[in-house]
Amino acid sequence: MEDTELLTRELSHGIKNILAVGSGLITLSARTLPDVKGCAHELQERVEALGRAHQFIRPQVEQMELANDAPTLHAVLRQMFAPDPDRDRRFRITGDDVPIDDKGVTPISLVFHELATNAAKYGALSVDDGGVEITVCQMGDRLKILWTEHGGPLVTMPKRFGFGSRLTTISAEKQLGGTIERRWRTAGLEVEMTGQPSRLIHLSAAMPF
Repeated sequence: MEDTELLTRELSHGIKNILAVGSGLITLSARTLPDVKGCAHELQERVEALGRAHQFIRPQVEQMELANDAPTLHAVLRQMFAPDPDRDRRFRITGDDVPIDDKGVTPISLVFHELATNAAKYGALSVDDGGVEITVCQMGDRLKILWTEHGGPLVTMPKRFGFGSRLTTISAEKQLGGTIERRWRTAGLEVEMTGQPSRLIHLSAAMPF
């Protein structure tokens, strides 16, 4: 167990270093290649989102090893939205809760960081009275997560989808084994994402030690 823990800590340290190096390379590219400055800023935000998710999940994994349990999707989402001082009022997370570990944190953090960023720029989170409801529903080996914005300005389907939208689609389809659908309603954007709960956690973590 001590050897495993040591290896895990070294791996965690390595991941932090990789993220730091990646962040530095993005910054350097933005300085030397002005044409990619806008894209570099968006990519930098995503790398930072991954870093925050990793900082959260590591102590949770340590607790999991002690309690034979796993951190949950609700907890990860609450941590992601923690920087918002009005988090409890503007974000409502309901429905089923499922285990998650470092396997699932990456796609989940990418998807929801993108949704929250767009909502803050153009959607419900761009106004004081706006908010988001996240509903999780597990149906056997399928997981459905519904992101519903309300109280924001009128949103319409964009003429083209950017890098972030393509990234969320890849995360949902390739990493979570599901789908993602966006609906531009009068009341606000609604995003329905499906996936497989088994893609959120390592098989060994779901089994007794």
